[in-house]
Amino acid sequence: MKNVTRILSLFLITSLLFGMLSMTAFAADPTSGKCGANLTWKFDKATGALTISGSGAMPEYFDTMTEQCPWGNFRWSIRSVSLPNGLTNIGGGAFTNCIYIKSITIPNSVTSIGTCAFDMCGNLEQLKIGKGVKVIRGNAFGNCSSLKSIVIPDSVTSIESNAFANCSGATSLYISKNLTKLPELAFPGCRSLKSVTIPDAVTSIGRDAFGRCASLRSVRISMNATEIGENAFFGCPQLTNVTIPAKVAKIGNRAFGYYEENLYDADGSYIDSELKKVNGFTVYGCSGTAAETYANGNAFAFVPSLAARFSDAPAQNNWAYKGIEFVVDNGLFFGTTDTTFSPKGAMTRAMLVTVLWRLDGTPKPTSTNTFKDVQNGKFYTTAVTWAAENGIVSGIGNNKFNPNGNVTREQMAAFLYRYARKKGKDTTARADLSVFPDHGRISSYAVEALSWANAAKLISGTANNGVTLLDPKGNATRAQVASILMRFAQYAS
Repeated sequence: MKNVTRILSLFLITSLLFGMLSMTAFAADPTSGKCGANLTWKFDKATGALTISGSGAMPEYFDTMTEQCPWGNFRWSIRSVSLPNGLTNIGGGAFTNCIYIKSITIPNSVTSIGTCAFDMCGNLEQLKIGKGVKVIRGNAFGNCSSLKSIVIPDSVTSIESNAFANCSGATSLYISKNLTKLPELAFPGCRSLKSVTIPDAVTSIGRDAFGRCASLRSVRISMNATEIGENAFFGCPQLTNVTIPAKVAKIGNRAFGYYEENLYDADGSYIDSELKKVNGFTVYGCSGTAAETYANGNAFAFVPSLAARFSDAPAQNNWAYKGIEFVVDNGLFFGTTDTTFSPKGAMTRAMLVTVLWRLDGTPKPTSTNTFKDVQNGKFYTTAVTWAAENGIVSGIGNNKFNPNGNVTREQMAAFLYRYARKKGKDTTARADLSVFPDHGRISSYAVEALSWANAAKLISGTANNGVTLLDPKGNATRAQVASILMRFAQYAS
């Protein structure tokens, strides 16, 4: 009996001690406190709501022995997080593994998001990053596998490795147009992405930046990119072609066109993986550039493409494509900038005369410029002087040429007609222009030239509300002039 009493007493004492320890442990998990010099936090156990109040920066909680996330013991109980407008920095590791958060709005006052700030928030579906954020640290949103879309606002100028790694549920991605570098492993494992547009400010794409994005079908590379890292798009078997801009000087091993296929035995057990090439992978680019070198070095098909040079190039099935390709490949036209052609832009008189001068082999005139509005040292000065010397242009009167005036369709016909005659080409063909309702608007100097140009199938009518007009006073676009020059070259050959 005494032994029973002793055992019961020990049990009661032990139970009391455990109870006291439990109360102590509970007391050690406060539900509110400070999380920065001017920031406080409060956790509501009943609703799972964590509220941050105040202003200023949050401490770094990631990989530090001196600071521990104060709500850390509630990570698996947090259902929502409210962040104040006034918060300037989200500390690293602040919300790591808060697996039940479904949405987060980062206020505009925040300028940086720390390392692993929201890493492994596996149920996070909705993310709104404020327009004041400039820096997103490594793994900030890594392994947020339920995230539906990723929008990196234009305020962001820097993201670090693994910032959005393994966001496997994201189907869309917008990248800040002010990012200049995509680091290594920026978006690997985002296997639901189907298309990616890399803005033109980006100059380098790091190693494995989009590795294992298994559903990726199309990618538009920055026109200003100069380097694409090793394995940048490795493991993207749905990506069957890529256009590589002309500025790209370095392309790493297996950057495009490769993936791994797992091998299994008869029982379904994994054996190994095998390196594979994407079937029929095609590289579009400019001849003589890194694009062609990469294609040839990996036995991929290579196709020269305007899109590798100009971001506004028309599609290959567009009526304007072949004409633009012809004038660019033959050095007759240059872009309006390093990366744009401006096919719908107006063609000036100076531009057209310069193109004809280039077509003639850039001869040196023997006379001097006589036009008052043609300044020395302009890109068109020599060309205009040559054209006047050869009777291709005569000016608009008062010793003026009007170099910056838009060239009209009848002026273009006159320039081409006179140039063809200078070259000794047959210009006897004539068309009946009376079939065009607006033939009466043709200037007298251009009637013969337009009649020849129409007969030679260089200039045809334009549709206007169901009526075909000649539109002699209408401006000619760069794309239209390119197509006409291609036909003219074929006619004159």
